[in-house]
Amino acid sequence: MPFTHTITRSYSVGSRTPSATTSYTGDVIASLNVAIPTASDGLLVPFAMERGQGIVSMVMMSDQAMVVYTNADAGGATDTITLVANVPYIWHTGWYVACKITADITALYVDQSSGSTATLQIEILTDALA
Repeated sequence: MPFTHTITRSYSVGSRTPSATTSYTGDVIASLNVAIPTASDGLLVPFAMERGQGIVSMVMMSDQAMVVYTNADAGGATDTITLVANVPYIWHTGWYVACKITADITALYVDQSSGSTATLQIEILTDALA
C-alpha cells in the first residue's frame, strides 16, 4: 500500500503569497514523536529506517534546539542533523541539496540542553520496492 507525503511551501510579501504544493509517494513510512529531556547528551532514541531505493521525502522537527546523530553518538555518527527550535528540516526528491540522511538508521542519539523538555518529530517516506 503506497503512502503519500504532501509538502506545501509558501510565503507572504505584501499582498502576494506565492506557494507550491507537491505530493510524494513511497512504500514505507518511519515515524517518531518523542519527548527528549533537557540535559540529554547522547540520549539513545530507538528508531530504525531502511533507505531501500531511497528516501522520497522527510521532515524532522523539534520545538527546542538539538543535535540528532544517526547510528552512533557524536564521534562515530553516520549523519548529524542540527535542528533549530521550531524550524523543520524538510527534504524531498528533486530538492536543491542532498539529503542529510545518507544510510540506513539503526538508532538515534540526541544532544539537547535547552532547559526544557523537547518534542522531536520525524516522518520519513522511503521507496523500498522501486
